[in-house]
Amino acid sequence: MRRSILSAMILAAGMAVASSNSFAAPLAPAFTYQGEIQRAGAPYTGTADIRFTLFDDAVAGAQVGATQTVNNVNVSNGVFTVNLDFGGAAWATGEARYMLIEVRTPSGGGAFTAMSPRQPVTATPAAINALSGAAPFLVKPQGSSTQVLIAPNSVTQIQQFNFTGTPVGGLGINGSGSMLRTQNGSGLPTVLAGTSADESGFIEQYTDTGAMAILFEAESPDYGKAGYMRLAGTSAGVSGGVIEVTDNDFNTTMLATGGASGQGAKFSLFDPTDGTETLRMYGETAVPGGSIYTFDENGATEWVLEPDFSGNGAFMLLNNPDGGVLYMESDLAGDPAISLFGTTSSFFVGGASVGNDAVQLTNNAVSSAEMLNEPGIANTQGGFIAIPTSPSSVMSRSITVPAAGFVVALLDGDTGVSHVAGSGNSSVSWYIDDVAGGTGSGEDDMLWFLPSASPTGTYDFATSSHAVFAVPGPGTYTYHVNMDRSANLVTAFLFDGQFTLMYFPTAYGTTDPSLTGPTMRGTPTGNTGVAIRGPQTPAEIAAERAQSQGSNMARVQAEMAAMRAEMAELRAMMANNPNIKAMNAKDAPKATKAPAGAPESNSVPVADAGEVDAPAGGR
Repeated sequence: MRRSILSAMILAAGMAVASSNSFAAPLAPAFTYQGEIQRAGAPYTGTADIRFTLFDDAVAGAQVGATQTVNNVNVSNGVFTVNLDFGGAAWATGEARYMLIEVRTPSGGGAFTAMSPRQPVTATPAAINALSGAAPFLVKPQGSSTQVLIAPNSVTQIQQFNFTGTPVGGLGINGSGSMLRTQNGSGLPTVLAGTSADESGFIEQYTDTGAMAILFEAESPDYGKAGYMRLAGTSAGVSGGVIEVTDNDFNTTMLATGGASGQGAKFSLFDPTDGTETLRMYGETAVPGGSIYTFDENGATEWVLEPDFSGNGAFMLLNNPDGGVLYMESDLAGDPAISLFGTTSSFFVGGASVGNDAVQLTNNAVSSAEMLNEPGIANTQGGFIAIPTSPSSVMSRSITVPAAGFVVALLDGDTGVSHVAGSGNSSVSWYIDDVAGGTGSGEDDMLWFLPSASPTGTYDFATSSHAVFAVPGPGTYTYHVNMDRSANLVTAFLFDGQFTLMYFPTAYGTTDPSLTGPTMRGTPTGNTGVAIRGPQTPAEIAAERAQSQGSNMARVQAEMAAMRAEMAELRAMMANNPNIKAMNAKDAPKATKAPAGAPESNSVPVADAGEVDAPAGGR
């Protein structure tokens, strides 16, 4: 038999068209092969047996798949057509394939003659296998050791390998609701994105150990139809989830951390120019509850607000980094307290303390002049004083007052006299006056009286009186207890006398001083007193209320005027303070570049020295 000459070409298989809502069955890896047989230089017509063997090399190499033998093939004018199927695995790696073709004619007789060279298989059968998705196949770039495995039915549908064959990444698009999945070289997930069970989108990102660290959800199951983001810290982390915000120069301006195990979140703001932390907020500290801290430009603590150390109430600290600190606690031994620690002295007020421990003032906190601005008291005591027969001062006391007001004088004591029956009426009189030997206004003279016929003996009675004096202004005022007795008394003495003066800077009701009231000094009223009268009338009560309110309003207005004057002085001092000037300059509006074509304008407001006020609060 003469050697037959074979020429062949591969015909691409047609693809079925999918319907609108479903996919057609995938193409099988089989393909159609057409060739030509010539004998003695002329096209052969008849029957033939043809054998096909697939190799991975054009000359040597290894056989791929099973040998395909097609018998009794009809050949017309040299042309034949056969169907071949080496299986999907033959094309899975994407590597080149070569077919050895052996022919014997006529069919059923003689030996097979091998055609040379081996025929290269074009890409069409491999493409058919890829389209079918029936089995995984490997994509290997020409001249490269790296490769990509495509396995449609696996969790990781696309997997990349390095030159050593180690997986270095993966991508999956399978799963419920259409899902995108990537993995690292260890086969652990790194990103998962897709559609969640409620038909909304989500994205998950994982650490190198496979722990989910970031979650984005279009609709959160915990917060309803709302966008949701969660940053989770890992078990080995010290900060938990972290959110960092920077300015346009990538300087950190805000940092939020979720906290390590058992700790609360922390939120910080920074000065982008030098990275100094200016504000810090804790969700949970060593003392349960949230805390707020502020810092100056050097990083020193300025202000702290957090739960009280006792676990109840709140604690606030105002700190001066140059010295001095102010504490305020709502629960110190069960009650609020304020503590101020200066560089040389301290101040304390505690609700739970009593007596001298309740308030502790700084050194020289109250001057002698300031003490006189409050109600004051002075007193004296008398032992055993003989009472003369004419009005004379038996006790006196002075009091120094800082301003106009009133002095109330109080007298208490015992008087003892010796009376002889039939010697005449016995009497003792006493008066509180601002003149030694004076007899008062005629309304505050007190009298003890005993008829002449009373039995002979020693009589003892209480001696008590009070008087109200108006003081027109600051100064020292002296008041007397003046007493006299009738001449027929054998003896008369005042003993255990107590004379007390009390100063009040204001009046809170209608006040009639003893010496300037309705019956002034020298009015010949004797002991008859003013006209007999009953309780106050409504008109008198209203007048007294109006007088008290007017007096109090005048006092408040005077104090406010003094405070305004002090504030004006303080503003002037702060306006000249270099630190205040620097802050005002820092906070002033900055000039902006004028738009092209617009006239230049220096529109930055400049404050005169007299217009600079102190900041509303803080530094």
